[in-house]
Amino acid sequence: MLRHICQRSFLLYATALVVMVHFLLALAMASSPDLHKRLHDDADNDEHGCLVTAMHHGCCGDAGPIADFVVQGVPETNLTLPVPAVVMLDSLFLGGSISERGPPVIS
Repeated sequence: MLRHICQRSFLLYATALVVMVHFLLALAMASSPDLHKRLHDDADNDEHGCLVTAMHHGCCGDAGPIADFVVQGVPETNLTLPVPAVVMLDSLFLGGSISERGPPVIS
């Protein structure tokens, strides 16, 4: 069982390390066009679109237009909900008396 847990945690750490290394490599290529040209032959092309060009131009957060959803023709229903019964409870703190077990007296 312990071996299975160790293997699973190793896989989680290895996956996180690979993702971080790839992201740092993409940042390095975004700041260095020569490094990007070594990876992609068409890096100078205007229609070239990869993560590095998106990071270089600063448009990673632009996801494009957002679709608007409109609900039409909602049928009208005559739904009546029962009113819940009101139950009155006495409050515990309305007595206004001093508690018998108060804080200790500091002298």
